[in-house]
Amino acid sequence: MLLIGSIRFWAKPILLWLYLPLAVYFLPPIPVIDSQLIWRFISVDILPPMLQGQAFFTWFDADNLSKLFDWVYELISQQVFPGMIATLVLAFCALGLTHLFTMILLPLNTRLMMPNLIILFMRAVNLILRSLPEYLLAFVFMMLLGPSMLPAIIALALHNAGLMVFLMARQADNVSVPLTYLPRIDQYSYLVVPTLYPHFMGLLFYRFEVIIRETAILGMLGVMTLGFYVDSNFSEIRFSGALLLLMFTAGLNVAVDYLARRLLHYPRHRIQVC
Repeated sequence: MLLIGSIRFWAKPILLWLYLPLAVYFLPPIPVIDSQLIWRFISVDILPPMLQGQAFFTWFDADNLSKLFDWVYELISQQVFPGMIATLVLAFCALGLTHLFTMILLPLNTRLMMPNLIILFMRAVNLILRSLPEYLLAFVFMMLLGPSMLPAIIALALHNAGLMVFLMARQADNVSVPLTYLPRIDQYSYLVVPTLYPHFMGLLFYRFEVIIRETAILGMLGVMTLGFYVDSNFSEIRFSGALLLLMFTAGLNVAVDYLARRLLHYPRHRIQVC
């Protein structure tokens, strides 16, 4: 928290010439990597079980293809689909709660609504929310609420809302308002929110992509998302299953990114056509 809160003072471009040699000096020792282990991982460990230890020309035998199809089908039906559904449910719930928290906290962090003393306090709260890692918040809430999706949803929403409020508050302070403006919720909602909302939605969609990726970390805490099954496969030394799950995770992120871009550009296109 102290590092992030003071980043404006020590993260100066001119100091990079000092930080670079210090980083090299304090670099931890790099372990010796056995090339045979790397080759075994690439040539054996990441292959499906029925293809390990077999010659390449035998991979396309009818028996091996049948076993490969059964293996993929079982993995998709028992891990990919349940994990993907859980990932999307968690991400959409966290997205909606992030929207709600941001809209509640934003007026408490702008000079158009609050005095400087309250703003100083609220920005300290935002510093805490955006500095604490989401998996740490999820672990704390899991200890309080028990193992379920709820701790992960609250943790993701609080962390992302703190970051979004930090970014949006600067823009809110620069919004031009008429001289008759009063710091009331009706005038704020009518004059300030419409100005900020397009940028807010773009930032929200970007954070949604990040939330999808963050579920992989939260899966290690027991939330049964795709990350949970990836971690389970790694723990059981099933690298081939983990690789397939990672491919589906990457595909889900690509699909979310594509849909987010389409949704952001669709209203503008419709307005131009009209």
